[in-house]
Amino acid sequence: MIDGVKVEIDPLVKEKYGILFGNKNVNGRIVNVEELIGKLTLELRDEIGRVLLERRKLLDSRKRVEEKYSFPPMDERYVHPITGEVRTFREILQGLIDNFLDRDSPLRWKLNENLPVPKEVEPSSRPGLEITGPWNPLDMAIKQINADVSATMGPDDEDAAPPDYIPYGSQEREIGLYLSRVNEHKILSGEVTEIEIQKKGDLRRYEIKKPVQQWPTSIHRVPGIHLLDFHLKVNGVPAPSIIVDYVIHAVNDFEPLRRRGSLIYFYQPKVQSPEEASVIAKILWGIERALGAEKPGTLIKIKALYEEANAGRYLPIIMWMWRFWLIGLNVGRWDYTASLIEMWNEKVLPDPQNGPLMGMTAKHMMHTRGITPCLTSWPGDLPLAG
Repeated sequence: MIDGVKVEIDPLVKEKYGILFGNKNVNGRIVNVEELIGKLTLELRDEIGRVLLERRKLLDSRKRVEEKYSFPPMDERYVHPITGEVRTFREILQGLIDNFLDRDSPLRWKLNENLPVPKEVEPSSRPGLEITGPWNPLDMAIKQINADVSATMGPDDEDAAPPDYIPYGSQEREIGLYLSRVNEHKILSGEVTEIEIQKKGDLRRYEIKKPVQQWPTSIHRVPGIHLLDFHLKVNGVPAPSIIVDYVIHAVNDFEPLRRRGSLIYFYQPKVQSPEEASVIAKILWGIERALGAEKPGTLIKIKALYEEANAGRYLPIIMWMWRFWLIGLNVGRWDYTASLIEMWNEKVLPDPQNGPLMGMTAKHMMHTRGITPCLTSWPGDLPLAG
């Protein structure tokens, strides 16, 4: 126990995946993985509980849809989780517009002000597809690296993640999610470049064929904020999976990625509100400080999976809270449509199987492609030009 924080790691996890834990030499300093997980968990556990309770209260509310999911009032005030700035919704919008119009003002703000978006994740500098999937078994990871894509959202520790438990009755004796993290570290460190595995009765060989300089950019996709890791307990209570995953990847893979000239990149899914975005910002800055950053957004960057339609009501606020780290939004089509169905469950909705086509050109999807369509429809007297 250190400073009132007791971290317990499941013996099976410690035995099989102990490489992920302990002291690591990162950015010229020693960082202990489980200690950092414990510190962030203790700092943020109650806040995570509160924001999830608010999410549930909104879903359970019997208010009319028009009231539940309206845009927030223009004079609603928000506190930046890192700088402590307090701004109204109107001021945040005005600052965004001022920056777009290149107009100096006290409210002006922009993304990535401490470190510009690196070229390896800037779409005009490195265009191409992004693919996702688990990195367990290892051939999945090797196929992603060999693919003709610009980036891999891998390992995908959210939707496509292998289980973080051993399924009952399974012959598999590995915990898939932890093995995926080990595979990621070994590949990024150059320890694994080829494997032979039994598949469908045959011995098959898989080899990374690209030189490291041509690998897709590695963007690690974390679990949602609502999940717990029962293999790692802080003061007797399971730690939030999102903190465990953020810390393990950042601390273990910072140095291998830096040797390739890369930063640590994450895909952040499932955020629905400014309060949830605030928690993520605190996780990011907590890890960056532990790694020796002097300013936020200089060691870690994130892409956001904008897959919850509820977040659309707050998108400029969420972007403002993430402004040091956010390099882009990526819309998840089916998640977005499913969240609309969840939000509008009192309304008549098209049958996604037999009704009108709900593809990427459906109206609700077109409105996720940028901030401008939303800006023109918000209420209030906010000036949009001049």
